[in-house]
Amino acid sequence: MSIKNFFSNLFGTAKTKAAEVADTVEQYTDKAVAEIKETASELSEATAKGLAKAKEFSAEAIAEAKEKAAELSEMAGEGLAKAKDLANDAVEEVKEKAAILGDKAEEGFAKAKEYASEAVDDIKETAADLTDKAAAGIEKAKDLAGNIVDEVKSKTSGTDSAEPTSPTDNPPTANS
Repeated sequence: MSIKNFFSNLFGTAKTKAAEVADTVEQYTDKAVAEIKETASELSEATAKGLAKAKEFSAEAIAEAKEKAAELSEMAGEGLAKAKDLANDAVEEVKEKAAILGDKAEEGFAKAKEYASEAVDDIKETAADLTDKAAAGIEKAKDLAGNIVDEVKSKTSGTDSAEPTSPTDNPPTANS
């Protein structure tokens, strides 16, 4: 797997996880808002009814309205507790997913560093091999050039049977 594909896959997974987390938070928030609206609507309706009864039935109606208000207050408290629980659950889930993503990112960066280190080592080794081969080629070229120069010198001096003075002075043959 190339480093480009690795990061593409890593960040693609991170995008997907982040979208899932955002969707989950949005769902929890929508549930909490719906419950609060429902409870508030019920509370509002019950309060309006209670006030009408209070006006009609005087003290008895006021007592009944207070009782209903207490019930509705309890219901609102329950709705609020549920909303708080849902929000806490969402926060915990986000923390867990963020921790997972953080771990994956750390693993990905460690692997990328390892791949890069291996690539640098391979390049260094290849460069050293090429340098050695180039040096050997230069030496061989120098030897061949020296042989050609010696051969030209011996032919221009008029003695074709000049003996080479060193092993590198031998001109290349078809067999070498």
